[in-house]
Amino acid sequence: MRPGVPPEQAAHSRVIKKLEPIQSSSLRAVAGAFRATPIRELETETFTTPLDIHCSELRARHLRRTYSSPVGTFIQEQCRAVRGRLLRRSTTRTSIPLVVPVIQEKLEWAAKLEASLGTDSRKATLQEWKKRWRTTRPRSRWRSSASQAEPSASRLKLHSQLKKAESSILVQARTGRIGLAHFLAKAYVQGYEDPTCRCGAEQETAEHTLLHCQIEEERRKWPRGARFSDFVSIPRNTLIAARWLIQSNRINQFQLANRLLYNEATS
Repeated sequence: MRPGVPPEQAAHSRVIKKLEPIQSSSLRAVAGAFRATPIRELETETFTTPLDIHCSELRARHLRRTYSSPVGTFIQEQCRAVRGRLLRRSTTRTSIPLVVPVIQEKLEWAAKLEASLGTDSRKATLQEWKKRWRTTRPRSRWRSSASQAEPSASRLKLHSQLKKAESSILVQARTGRIGLAHFLAKAYVQGYEDPTCRCGAEQETAEHTLLHCQIEEERRKWPRGARFSDFVSIPRNTLIAARWLIQSNRINQFQLANRLLYNEATS
């Protein structure tokens, strides 16, 4: 236990530490994301509040509800009664706290959280999440669509028209961790030592495949100059992008989905 950390807070942190890998694994399974996908981006893509923020707000809400209720009043009255008995029995001048220290710490912690975030649980967790997002943005050369915008429920609208496989490939395209040569080479996947696309022009990324690859010229139905963000960050276009990437048959993971969803044989 770290010095100065209350026992209950330390226990709370240990529980969170044990639960975080479970949530991380579950999010990757639900979203169809690679293990290399940063959990920060995955939480934002699925609009899933970080576990510690969510649990802290649940705890604060419980404390507010408990200590503002008749039960809470009874608890504090009993604490005062115990304090009174201790004072009468005490033969020294030692100071006896007004409320049992553990309860007082809980009340102060909940009051501090309420003062900074308010009492609306959803708004409070989102506000705290956005604050963390802005202040802890990692320095990385890997820039993806998923790493740019702060958490918002509107992110879920990108998936409103999509089936599971389409939603998964959209998450992969937005995070950049997708089964194309650029990512697979960085992940040291055997057989993908070269990140270059088969067309030889650029590294094989979702953006290159969707917008620039000469091999896909005939399949491309949109004009030159279109932006990648137009396809992966605008709800009305995400189905077009997801379906087009699956139908490219470049990603082994989605070849079965291509046959089942669109009745197309793999070449």
